[in-house]
Amino acid sequence: MGLFAWLFGCDSREPYQRKNGVWTFDDEPVGDGRVATLTVLNRRFAKSPAQAFFRATPLADADPATFEALDEHHARDAQRVFQADTYRVSQDYFTTRRVRIRVLEGADPARFQLLTGGYARDDRQAWFEGEPFAVRDVASLEVLDDGWARDKRSGYYLRTPVDGSDGASFAALDLHHARDAKRVWYADHDHGRSPPAVVSRPIRGADPASFKVLERGYACDARRVYWKGQPVDGANAASFVVEPVGGDADARDAARRYKDGRALP
Repeated sequence: MGLFAWLFGCDSREPYQRKNGVWTFDDEPVGDGRVATLTVLNRRFAKSPAQAFFRATPLADADPATFEALDEHHARDAQRVFQADTYRVSQDYFTTRRVRIRVLEGADPARFQLLTGGYARDDRQAWFEGEPFAVRDVASLEVLDDGWARDKRSGYYLRTPVDGSDGASFAALDLHHARDAKRVWYADHDHGRSPPAVVSRPIRGADPASFKVLERGYACDARRVYWKGQPVDGANAASFVVEPVGGDADARDAARRYKDGRALP
């Protein structure tokens, strides 16, 4: 349990501590180890009169006088917005945690706003985990569930616009399905492309008002059954149910059994 807490940050103790006159972060000296006065802002950011810090690492361009933490990965001063996190590489995965600190170029600190799930925006640009992405109306950007988002003009799946969608009525249903007032959408990664690309497509003929997501890739509306966005030929929506895991079939209706969207013999 101690190893997992060290690896994944589940230790409940305060990471910033003063030990024998030295400020440390998880036992690593903060800065050069000679920081006499440290103001702890949260569990990841702190500042002295001369520097700002993420964990024990100085933020080279930060102004400590105006520096403030926004959450455990974002901070700002009067001139800049910062995004910071840690990562590991395979050759020393279990022994070394590296720090990555980025200035969000072009971000307006006064108008910068954190959303949920790693998203953020100001009045000109949107970001996800420190990376910018394009939206059609940044002022109305709203984060939905399962990788979906919307603004008043469009829906988005994994920061990719859902072409033809109506943002005002766009709603997420699960990890792969969403709908607006006129259409139902299925989205996933297309692994036939190199590199894999995010693809969303309308489910032809689906009725948004009656559409509901089932399990194991299945969904239905009042008239049809679908598997991963494609109609299941001949399936009866009124009697269709998804089977428990473990059998040779994964769904059935009153007449037939199905596996991966196809009727079994």
